[in-house]
Amino acid sequence: MGDWFDVVAAVWVSGARRPSAKRCEVSHRHGGAAETEPPVRYARLTMRRERLLLLVASLVAALAIAAVAAAKTPVRYRSVARCGHTSSPYGTLGLYVAEGRATCAKAAFLIHREFKGGGISMPTDEARYPDGWICGGQMGYYLCFWPWNAPHDRFSERVYAQACTIPGVGCPARVREPTS
Repeated sequence: MGDWFDVVAAVWVSGARRPSAKRCEVSHRHGGAAETEPPVRYARLTMRRERLLLLVASLVAALAIAAVAAAKTPVRYRSVARCGHTSSPYGTLGLYVAEGRATCAKAAFLIHREFKGGGISMPTDEARYPDGWICGGQMGYYLCFWPWNAPHDRFSERVYAQACTIPGVGCPARVREPTS
């Protein structure tokens, strides 16, 4: 072999059972003194590097997921005031005009009509009425909206009611509503 070959032989000299106790003897070709080094030290360093690399990769992945989650538009809320009360088969309801120019009297009429029925049933458990309003709801939350405002991708009029007497629902003076 050529002169460039520095390490001639590596021989296990210890017969100990634990790999950490084994030593490696390295002699250099050009009369260098033999030195002993634990080969396990290099294995431990490699394992530490792999663990560190795994830790860094996990941290980068977690930060990437957090960045994607933070990049989504946060939900913004606006406060909607209760405009009045009305009665229903389930007790008193608080009325809210969430969007548009509907009056509180119109909201009361729409919610009462929802309980009386008469609309054309839709597959979404809502009913469409001849004047274009769509109403639905259950378990203390009732709503009516009219008509779809296609350029803005939302309903142009929206009213809803919450049951005051059903535990867990309530009809506070102001409610938070997600904005679009």
